[in-house]
Amino acid sequence: MYKLEKSALVWIVDDDEDDIFLTQETLSDLLGYVITKGFFSGENFIEYAMKLDKETCFFRPNLILLDLNMPGKSGLETLRDIKSISCLSDIPVIIQTHSSECNNFNLALKYGAFAVIRKCSELQLRIQIENAFPGFASTSAFPESLLMQQN
Repeated sequence: MYKLEKSALVWIVDDDEDDIFLTQETLSDLLGYVITKGFFSGENFIEYAMKLDKETCFFRPNLILLDLNMPGKSGLETLRDIKSISCLSDIPVIIQTHSSECNNFNLALKYGAFAVIRKCSELQLRIQIENAFPGFASTSAFPESLLMQQN
């Protein structure tokens, strides 16, 4: 279960720089104060994530947004790797895609994705963030709040 505190840290893994920018803008509109870090490939992201350790990982994200279709390491492969890294295994991962292939959606959920949504759908992103972090939309102080894991 997650609760709200001061600001949100969201990592975005997407091979398209424009999609990262649009997602950052959408998150800012939805959440208010949000810090994002973009990664342009699954390989780049996993290399960074492997350096993290659960005890020293002070800047763990509250949410990971992951592109399903990337060259090299696909979104599904990256998701499997994310769920095997102890520092990140409990972080919600929302898969974003332009694809309509249901088999990949089902695999993503099987591999531990929190949700699969259409890219650039602000409504779907809002709904899934609300599902991952109940109460954020009704919290008037949200822009000054941080999503943190509740023990």
